[in-house]
Amino acid sequence: MEETSTAMGLDLKDRDPKRLNDSIKVFNITRLWCYRVLSLILAVPAACVWGVHFALLAFCTVWCCRPFMRWAQIVCGYCGDCHLIFIENFVKPVFVAVSFIFANFKVVSFVRTSGRMSHSGLSVKWMLRP
Repeated sequence: MEETSTAMGLDLKDRDPKRLNDSIKVFNITRLWCYRVLSLILAVPAACVWGVHFALLAFCTVWCCRPFMRWAQIVCGYCGDCHLIFIENFVKPVFVAVSFIFANFKVVSFVRTSGRMSHSGLSVKWMLRP
């Protein structure tokens, strides 16, 4: 016969001889079966909904978003060309002309201290080109 008790008189095979923890066992079994039933009831429809959602997302990406992005690239290419023509023909000549006007200005720095001139302040002089 096997020895199932220890020196203190504990039964190692039947650790709950008075059945005090039966409610915990019932709770664990109930929890397990509730999980299984709810998983069966909710998981299959959820998987179907997620599958349809993914299919719609893929469809919209392939057939709506990508063609729109390609169309936008084509249109923006034409707009970019028009913008470049406008800049080159109207804006650039104005800035070149203004740069020729301001090219004759020379910035020289002078500071007057006790009757002597030193180079640390700013003054603008108009100088004509030869």
